[in-house]
Amino acid sequence: MATQKFDVELADLGTIWSLVPLTSRARRWVKKNLPEAVVFAGRVVIESRYAPDIFQGMQKDGLYVVVPVAGAR
Repeated sequence: MATQKFDVELADLGTIWSLVPLTSRARRWVKKNLPEAVVFAGRVVIESRYAPDIFQGMQKDGLYVVVPVAGAR
């Protein structure tokens, strides 16, 4: 069975979202498109109101994004 390779992991934390670039391609995208991003413990912190536009921009540029389901492990 083939494993899906994701470029980015997004997590809804309520009032903020966490974005983790998992590949060098995703890290380049973040550097180019989110140059003033706040990074905490390797995660880009995003206000909830910006998350949909960022998510759509990543997908438009061909990044594979995963949003884990709460409680799933």
